[in-house]
Amino acid sequence: MLTEQQILGKIVAGESSGTEFKEVTVTEGTVKEAHRNGLSDEFAAFANQQGGTVIFGVSDDRKIQGVDIDCVPILIRFISEICHDSVEPPIVDYFLDSIRIPDEMEQEKTLVYINISRSL
Repeated sequence: MLTEQQILGKIVAGESSGTEFKEVTVTEGTVKEAHRNGLSDEFAAFANQQGGTVIFGVSDDRKIQGVDIDCVPILIRFISEICHDSVEPPIVDYFLDSIRIPDEMEQEKTLVYINISRSL
């Protein structure tokens, strides 16, 4: 589990070999702008290297956009399905959660993140 300070630290530091940001939209129960194939490649790369974190609801330029709170269960299911169904062998050593984080205007936003451990 990552704390608010750890998430904010990753956002401030920016994307790296161990951290990725993803903008995401959920429309009519379907995840948009986060493509299954691209995510499965990134998840597998993290698992095959040192591990890493993907934070959903943050743009590449580190702007906290958030995820609609009502869409969090849909996004969590989507991410979990990728780990189990789109990567071979399936990724099983990960932590997936949502967290409330203040944006630059001190407005609370919901982010979803997956922390993927290195596979052995």
